[in-house]
Amino acid sequence: MRTLALTLLAALAFLFNSTSAQSPPTPPDVQLIVRTRTKQSTFHIGEVVPLELAFTSTSRDKYQLDTASYDRSGRLNEDKFFVEPSKGWDDPLELYYHSYLGLIGGGLRGSRILSPDPTTISLELNEWVRFKDPGQYRVKINSERVFGTRGNPEVRIYNIPSNELILTIIPATKEWQESSLRAAIETLDSPRTGTPVGKEADLRRDAVKVLRYLGSRGAVREMARRLIGSEWDWDFQAGLVGSRARSVAIEEMEKLLGEADFPVTDRFLDTMSVLALQEDEVDSLPAQREKAEAQFRQQLI
Repeated sequence: MRTLALTLLAALAFLFNSTSAQSPPTPPDVQLIVRTRTKQSTFHIGEVVPLELAFTSTSRDKYQLDTASYDRSGRLNEDKFFVEPSKGWDDPLELYYHSYLGLIGGGLRGSRILSPDPTTISLELNEWVRFKDPGQYRVKINSERVFGTRGNPEVRIYNIPSNELILTIIPATKEWQESSLRAAIETLDSPRTGTPVGKEADLRRDAVKVLRYLGSRGAVREMARRLIGSEWDWDFQAGLVGSRARSVAIEEMEKLLGEADFPVTDRFLDTMSVLALQEDEVDSLPAQREKAEAQFRQQLI
């Protein structure tokens, strides 16, 4: 099986001693079930694949779950994805994470005690897996979110494997892409009527994810124009550097760079520098990226 593994900071290192470096055998009284939140199993290429990870334990007060949903590096590393067949998909952010000498990780985290009642984690498979070809794929997850409670004499991180999830990926038609793009833009451009939490916030977040993963030329241009210093900047940056329409993205951003009234931010230039990379020269990517960013800054000046 092909696995996605990135070298990021070990987020829960302060909770464990050196014996936690090696994951102990999977405990028989902990289970992880992965399923799609929408209950569907067929998705277009570029359609958001929302997953739900349900953790349970038949032993009470013995295990707890790391419920982190954010990391400053941009991606959590507690869950590792295995996909078969090994062709027809890739990691959309592989180039991004290889273009820096180091990234700062960490963020706010929480935990919950496991019980027979499921504790769930929500995420999008698209964060780690970008389907390029239609077909049937088998997805499994190994999670390192479970660790012992203080009442458990073995306070360490456990590796919990999931069940196998079977997904059918179908081609993205032009009509479906255009319809999805229109709906997302309409949601994001609608007047804010309430507080930044609740149903309205969820709808805006879902619309952002549609833009990020859609992969169409229109979605790329839209994200470039919205990368102006908002709460969704990371999603737009990740969507641009992870897009297969890289040439369209860099062309649009170079045009925006020359517009007098467009607010160019550091993240905007950072994104441009990744898009300008030559993917076949992996060993020199950080140096290439720094050189490209310096050139774009000079161009802006």
